[in-house]
Amino acid sequence: IQGMTLVAKQSTSADTDPTVDLVVSLDTTAISNKVNAFVNMYNDALNFVNARNKYDSDANTIGTFVGEASVRNILNNLSTGISAQYSGIGNTSLDSLSQMGFKTNKDGKR
Repeated sequence: IQGMTLVAKQSTSADTDPTVDLVVSLDTTAISNKVNAFVNMYNDALNFVNARNKYDSDANTIGTFVGEASVRNILNNLSTGISAQYSGIGNTSLDSLSQMGFKTNKDGKR
């Protein structure tokens, strides 16, 4: 398995069987938790920026990020990374996050 290191050591007990079974499996719960955490952080960042990117004509107030291109560029880069297609991820037809279930709502949230 690429990136995996296995260190085999001799048993120190005479009563133990030297044969050891090694099971490698996919931890879908851990993957799901990390994907959900990523989506929540992305949505939190989007909420943070959107809350500060408003002009209120009634109160004549301007949000901190109104007209600030660098903040929008960061969000655009994140969005591009989410919608991009990737290669070299192994023997799978899943080459984009959208194929893995990422969807964008009308408000831009994932």
